[in-house]
Amino acid sequence: MINKLVILRRTHRAIAGFEAIVPLVLKFTRVESFHYEPWHGLDAVSRKTRQTDHQFLMRHILSRHRWLAELHIYQDINPLRDLFSDTTRAEQAPRDPILGKNLCVNSRHLRRLSVANMVNAEHFFYPFWPGTFDLLEPQRAPWMNLQHLTLNSPYLCSPGWRDLIITAGRAAKRMPQLQMMELFEAGHHYGFLFRYERLSSESKTFVAYSINGEDWGYPEIGEAATDCWKEVAWMHHPLRAGVDTVLGRYPPELLPPERLNNHLSILPLLMNHRNLHRRVCYSNYNCTEEQDDGR
Repeated sequence: MINKLVILRRTHRAIAGFEAIVPLVLKFTRVESFHYEPWHGLDAVSRKTRQTDHQFLMRHILSRHRWLAELHIYQDINPLRDLFSDTTRAEQAPRDPILGKNLCVNSRHLRRLSVANMVNAEHFFYPFWPGTFDLLEPQRAPWMNLQHLTLNSPYLCSPGWRDLIITAGRAAKRMPQLQMMELFEAGHHYGFLFRYERLSSESKTFVAYSINGEDWGYPEIGEAATDCWKEVAWMHHPLRAGVDTVLGRYPPELLPPERLNNHLSILPLLMNHRNLHRRVCYSNYNCTEEQDDGR
C-alpha cells in the first residue's frame, strides 16, 4: 500500500496535471502524505494551464482523499519569471484567488499543510477578513486536526500586513490542535517572517516577526495583532491559565536586507522548511536562479 507520494521538479518542463498528476493521486487512494513541487509556466498560457490543473487538485482531490493528512506544495519562484514587463513588486504575476479559497474549504481534515508561491495567505484566510463574518459563516468550519500551517504572500510586505496577521489569528482560533503557524515572504532586499509556536515543554507561546527592506525599517506589530494572538494562546493552552505569551522579533542581523534575494534566502529560517522544500532539489533551485539572474 502506498501512503506517501512525492513529485519533485527535475527539469524546466512541467508535469502535466490532468494527464499525470491527477490520475496518480486518484489511483493511490490511501496516500497520507503528498509532496509536490510544480512549475507554474514561463508564459501566460502555460500559467493558465497550471492554474486550471491546480484548481482541480484543490477542489476535487482534497475533498475525495480523506486519508490525506499532509499536503506540502512548493512552486518555483524565479523572480524573472514572476514579473511581467515591469520589475516592481506591484507587477508580480498574480496568484489565482480561487486556489486559495478552494484550499481553505477542502483542507479541514489535514494535519499538516504548507503551500508556497501557489496561493496567497490572504486568499486562504478569506472567510476571516473583517466584514465577511456574516456572509461567510458557513465557510469558517474549524480545522479540527490541523497542527502545522505554512503559507506566504506578497501582502505581508505591503502597508496592510498587520490586517493579514490579525486575520490569520482569527483563523487560528478555529484550529484547536494548532502547534505552529508560519507566514513568510521574501524578495530582493526585503523579507517577512511571522511565527506562532505552541511549546509543549513550557506554558508559553512565542510570536516572532521581522520586516526588512529599503523603505520599511522595523515597524511594531501593533496592539490589535498582539491582543488577537494572545487570545489564540489562551485558547490553545490546555489549562487556560498561566499563559505566558512572548512577543518578540528576530534581530536585524538575522535577516539583513542585503542578503535577501528571494524565498531561498528565508526558507532555512522556517521551522517547517524540510517539509515545504525538499533538500534534494535545493541545489537545482539555487543553480537555476544564479543562471537566470545572469550571475
